[in-house]
Amino acid sequence: MRLLSRHGVVGLALTLFVLVLTTSPRDASAAIGTIDPVPAASLLFPYFEVDLGNAAGADTILTVDNASATAILSHVTIWSDRGVPAAAFNIYLTGYDVQNFSMRDVLNGTLPATA
Repeated sequence: MRLLSRHGVVGLALTLFVLVLTTSPRDASAAIGTIDPVPAASLLFPYFEVDLGNAAGADTILTVDNASATAILSHVTIWSDRGVPAAAFNIYLTGYDVQNFSMRDVLNGTLPATA
């Protein structure tokens, strides 16, 4: 029994060839764990816990910091467990700035005050 027909193998080879040709070396220039001058980054915090019904209950405090001397604008999106954006806001960070915020406050509509 054949897994791929002759046409399937040729199609797969053509697809891989096109992917190799269209991928630029710039796409692989970012290095994990370093500070490098490449655009875009995604910081994922995979789990947080908040008890909105109890002010003394569970809460998660997140910290975003700027590791460079240049001011940056970071966009934060909070996603629900169903993959729906629940909140979105911007954080402006000056050089070497740090911003802490409570997930309880964000979900209750109080966004962090930044520079």
